[in-house]
Amino acid sequence: MKKVLRYLIIAVVIIGIIWTIVYFLTRTGNQPENQIGQTTGSLPSTNGGAFNQNASGSLPAGNPTNNLGTSNNGVSSVTTQNLTIASNEPALNYFADSHGGVTIIQPDGKIAAIANNNADIISSLEIKNIVSADFSYDGSKILVNFGDPNNLQTSVFDVKTKSWTAFPVGMGSPRWSPTDYRIAYLSKNSDGTETLTTIDASKTKNNIVPIITLHIQDFSLIWLSKNKMIFYDNPSIYTYGSVWSFDVQKKSLVPVISEQRGMETVWSNTTTTMGVVFIGDTSQYGGRLQLVDGLGNVLEQFKFLTLPPKCLFNPFTVLETSSTTRTATTTTASSTASSSYLALYCAVPRNQDALSSSKLPDDYEQMALFTSDNIYRINTSNGNVDTLFNNQSQNIDAFHMKVFNGSLFFINRYDQKLYSVKL
Repeated sequence: MKKVLRYLIIAVVIIGIIWTIVYFLTRTGNQPENQIGQTTGSLPSTNGGAFNQNASGSLPAGNPTNNLGTSNNGVSSVTTQNLTIASNEPALNYFADSHGGVTIIQPDGKIAAIANNNADIISSLEIKNIVSADFSYDGSKILVNFGDPNNLQTSVFDVKTKSWTAFPVGMGSPRWSPTDYRIAYLSKNSDGTETLTTIDASKTKNNIVPIITLHIQDFSLIWLSKNKMIFYDNPSIYTYGSVWSFDVQKKSLVPVISEQRGMETVWSNTTTTMGVVFIGDTSQYGGRLQLVDGLGNVLEQFKFLTLPPKCLFNPFTVLETSSTTRTATTTTASSTASSSYLALYCAVPRNQDALSSSKLPDDYEQMALFTSDNIYRINTSNGNVDTLFNNQSQNIDAFHMKVFNGSLFFINRYDQKLYSVKL
């Protein structure tokens, strides 16, 4: 009897060791080299493609289930694979003009103008500890926030004059206006509050305007439209985050999303306000992705998982041309009609299991997780999906998307180069 009991104890110990090894193996493997080719890049389907109705239920983890090219769920086949390197220089942020030229700010603060595959350094000043770098609405000015997080410095570079201008110290989360050269930012007060202020980068006098003082800390902001801003908590799976909508004209603050763990968002800056919201799972691994309206109501629970910094809202125009028909007595000429919709572009990791076993968004933001992506365009009015890129032989981890001149641009985290895909 003692011998049997001894064997049973040994068996239990061995099983425990095997289970521990398997557990930790499934929690690792999130480095770039482990992402390539683990899944076939199936389409991230939507819940029936009905974006005008509220959805319920939770987002299922794991690989997407719908395949490319099906027609019964609003899915189209691959539309383009034309991936182009727009800049061989490493990019932190960028802007493309109507003539095909691209201006980039590099991670070291240098600024380059790219034309005909040639890079001209228009500012050789190196900047350490850059927190953020953003272009004005027309690309003519670049705002750089850098230095000690407790005493941030801000400077603006004028692309035309190739000159720098220093701005007040302590500007938190500075953001350009979407229509002019005003900058909104948060400044800390001695009583623990923060004041939302605007400063006009095109003026030298009477250019600082306090808007409102708020009892907030560690918030960031997005300037969506002339009179609308979004406040949000900096995202982490270890904290709860909220989103607030602020009316600049009425000076009113309205809650949109409240107290969600690991919440991260991106919003449209069009007349139709929509947001993509990531909410972390209570287990601290994986999460779910939602499409919401301007009031925070859920329009869609996505069946795929990605992170909001890998998504972009932008209007898309569809051209429809009718052909000419000839008969013995009549001739009908061709005509072209156009229709537009608000498109959601998303880079979706092929290996969905890697996301469900990662602490999001922290692992991605801290560069502990890299992905290999396909890129999709989703019609937010009906849920139809177009595949823009799914070349399994090319490894891209796309983020910081923008649309210029009929192309979707993004930075690839693997090499920090700027790429584009024709739309």
